[in-house]
Amino acid sequence: MEPLIARWDNAVTHRDPTDPTDETLLCCVTADGQPVALFLTDTQVADLRDQLAGDRKPLASHRPSRRRRSVLIRRTTT
Repeated sequence: MEPLIARWDNAVTHRDPTDPTDETLLCCVTADGQPVALFLTDTQVADLRDQLAGDRKPLASHRPSRRRRSVLIRRTTT
């Protein structure tokens, strides 16, 4: 299965700090205009912030160390 390639469209909805189960939402879009929602926990937000700032080594050895402008998201069914 090929990954769905999406680009961030500069929109973020921050989680509700009063709801411990809420997540941060990054709004993305595919090349053909399909909207994609990328939900991140607080831990994932912090890890992503560190990765983009170059503050630590990549989380996994198979991940590229250079910055990417695309977000790869696997399609899943619920």
